[in-house]
Amino acid sequence: MAGAYFPLKKRLGGVAYEAAKVAVVAWGVLFFDPFIQSILPGWPEGLRYLLSALVGALMLEGILQFLFGWPRLSATWSIKDDAVLPDRELVARMSLRAKATQVMNLSISASSGGWVAHLLLRAIVGNDTTLHIRINESPLQPFVDYCSDRDGADTVQPNDSTHGFDVDLGNVPARAGQWHWAVVRWQAKVFPDDLPFNVYYVLDHENKVRRFLMRFLWMSTNVRTLRIVRK
Repeated sequence: MAGAYFPLKKRLGGVAYEAAKVAVVAWGVLFFDPFIQSILPGWPEGLRYLLSALVGALMLEGILQFLFGWPRLSATWSIKDDAVLPDRELVARMSLRAKATQVMNLSISASSGGWVAHLLLRAIVGNDTTLHIRINESPLQPFVDYCSDRDGADTVQPNDSTHGFDVDLGNVPARAGQWHWAVVRWQAKVFPDDLPFNVYYVLDHENKVRRFLMRFLWMSTNVRTLRIVRK
């Protein structure tokens, strides 16, 4: 029942969202039409309604940009050949013999709710910005098999001290979407206990002003903990 409830709730939320948009545009027609009629008395009724609807739509766009257009980055993890994405916890299988996990995919995306948010993201995140993905409490050794590159240099590097990865972000792309990617894995000299390790995402820059502004960015991810289990 719970599985059916959440898709239904999502559909009802989508219907309510679309209905709200229609209501705002309709309100714009009713609210602005008398004003437009006073300044453009010779205009046909249909053109007046169209202009009022356009004004209402512009107001709606501004409201949506303000409410949902927060600049954000997205880190998405997936396991190779597994169509199901992790939900808060990434479960990596490690063999007792090799003490190495299977490979996993990491995708860093520039996401936003609109053009205003994307412009803010591009203004805040500049060159020399690094995304640190840290798993501080673990005994794991990270490896990067393949990754995106910029000017011939890898953008994703393993960091043994944090047991995670450092992503050299560089300039935000002109459009929202995938920014960097990597195929990664972990090894361990001793098989870890069956406990979840917290995964931290930290943006860093040498400039203090940028570091302060980065606190207002929204970092979304589908993985907050990592658990190692036996194959």
